[in-house]
Amino acid sequence: KTIAIEFISGDGSSFDYTTGKISLSMNMESNQLFHEMWHAYQAYQETQQSFKQSFLNQEMEAWYAQYLYVSSLPEYKQGSKWYELYNHTDLGRSIRDLKDYINNKGKLLLGDYQLNSYLDLGVQKAFREMKDEAGEYPYKNYPYDDDRTGSSNFTNLKN
Repeated sequence: KTIAIEFISGDGSSFDYTTGKISLSMNMESNQLFHEMWHAYQAYQETQQSFKQSFLNQEMEAWYAQYLYVSSLPEYKQGSKWYELYNHTDLGRSIRDLKDYINNKGKLLLGDYQLNSYLDLGVQKAFREMKDEAGEYPYKNYPYDDDRTGSSNFTNLKN
């Protein structure tokens, strides 16, 4: 499949699964491109229907993959924007702490029950309660597929 990349003014980035287009701010950083490319990869592993029914599941995996990438960079240190995000915000900490449940190759470190519980009570809650700069809750209405096991939310890490 073809992926189109468009540069936009303003902030933010996104992947449109219906068109296969990634929109990136002129101010974007490599990890934001990585995040949107991850969504493109996810979309091509799913049916359109299953992707649409699991937006929040997809965000969890993309954010975790992005964390793994960012935390491996030499500039990821105390005081950096991304270090602060993953260590001083509820959503960032919930993503960072996934490393206690699943490794960088998608292998469970504990059982699926423990990961499911953490996703439901920790990560999903942090996404739902996260406010953006405009005071909105961008993930409030993202569908979450409860039928997926915890580890099945991270299958693309194995590929």
